Amino acid sequence: MSLPTYHPPAYTIVDVPRDRQYTDIAMESGKLAVSYLRSLITSYETTITKPELFVAHQFDILANQLRQDTYAMSNPNSILVHPAFDAIKSMDSQVVLPLIYDRLDREPALWLTALPALTGQFPVKSRHRGRVPKMLADWKTWYREARHLRKK
Repeated sequence: MSLPTYHPPAYTIVDVPRDRQYTDIAMESGKLAVSYLRSLITSYETTITKPELFVAHQFDILANQLRQDTYAMSNPNSILVHPAFDAIKSMDSQVVLPLIYDRLDREPALWLTALPALTGQFPVKSRHRGRVPKMLADWKTWYREARHLRKK
């Protein structure tokens, strides 16, 4: 007499018992896994077709790392020697500068320190030094003018 062969059940909605502790969690996990896989595929396709989006994604990761690692440091120059800053500095400035411009109002201390090193410029008027809102306005004016000049 031979032992019967085990065949795992086919999981369908009908076969799954409605035990709230396990089934709902498993279904939610499955939905999350499918959602995650779809986002990976979309991200991969986007990376291939639009390299500037890949650079933007890399920038976001590096900028967040830079902010997290340097926000509590009292020496602003610690930003300039951080490895994430070096990586940002090596990126294409035509892609990175608009991303920094978008973050200026949210993270002024970080980017007001980093921008002169990234651009080689310091458009802040001497009477505005130390006044963050005015320094931000000077940098934004510089950015708009520099972007306008590049389009010509």
